[in-house]
Formats: sequence, C-alpha cells, structure tokens
Amino acid sequence: MTSLFIGDSITEGFPVQELLPAKKVINRGISGSSSSDILERMSSEWLKEDPDQVFICLGTNDLVRGADDDSISANLSDIITRVEQYSSQTPRVYLTSLFPTHSDPVRTNQRIYHLNTRIHLLCEYHQHHYLHLNVFFQDLSGRLREELTDDGLHLNRQGYELWARLIEPLV
Repeated sequence: MTSLFIGDSITEGFPVQELLPAKKVINRGISGSSSSDILERMSSEWLKEDPDQVFICLGTNDLVRGADDDSISANLSDIITRVEQYSSQTPRVYLTSLFPTHSDPVRTNQRIYHLNTRIHLLCEYHQHHYLHLNVFFQDLSGRLREELTDDGLHLNRQGYELWARLIEPLV
C-alpha cells in the first residue's frame, strides 16, 4: 500500500520514513504553502504511483494570508477533485484537522476550531474521511501542548511520533 501526504511545512517536516518505516509513504509537504499554492503546484505526477490513500493537511498558512473559510474550503474541495481526477484508482482521501497552535495571534485556536468544522463538513460532502487529530494535540486550554512543539506551531519529534501512532493503522 502507498500513502501520499499533501500539506505545508508541518507535513513536510513529518519524518514518515523514520516513523513509519514499514510503510510506503510519499511526502509532498511544501513549506510555506497555502491551499491555493498547492492547487497551483499540484500535477498528475503527484499521483503517478497510484496511492491507496491520500492525507491532506492544509490551511494554517491560509489563515496567515487572510483567506476566509469559504476560500479555504473551495481550495480543499478542488484539491480533492484533482486527487480523484489524477488517480487511475479511487484512493481513500483523509482530510486532517488543523493542529492547534500554542499562542499565535493570527492562527487563533478559535479560528482553527471553526475551520476544522468546515473541513469536517467538506469531507461529508465529498464522502471522504475526516481525521479529527486536533484533540490529541491540545492541552486543557485548547492550545498545542508544549511538549509537542518547539515554536508553538510546528510539531517536534514527540509531536510527529504522536501523529504517526494515530495514523499508522490507516497507512
């Protein structure tokens, strides 16, 4: 089985080969990318190995750029459509909830919570899967747990180990 990960720097930093060594995983995380950036870069080449599942974790950089939830949802919907168009088989698509931040004035956890609700609805609309991982990464205040990050946004090794444990049965 082959898995494809699409996302931003949080996905790019995921050491999938180390943490999921028995799995065949392609990581297409691109640092600094928003959902619109991925739409511009995405090509059929990304799916040439016919992944059995595609994990999409995007949206946090959209928040910094001032994108509204409708635009982000539309872009994610278009990415899903391209995955379906570019695949010779129908892969299982998983949209991952955005991770909380520790204290980011632009990426507020309240905004992330609302966007995650939209992402969940988008999965229902497209009949794909929603991975509500956010709850495993937040502290009692709803912020990214300190031990899972070094900068309040990106995951550290312990954060990636948790992500890998949570998704390993799906990969």
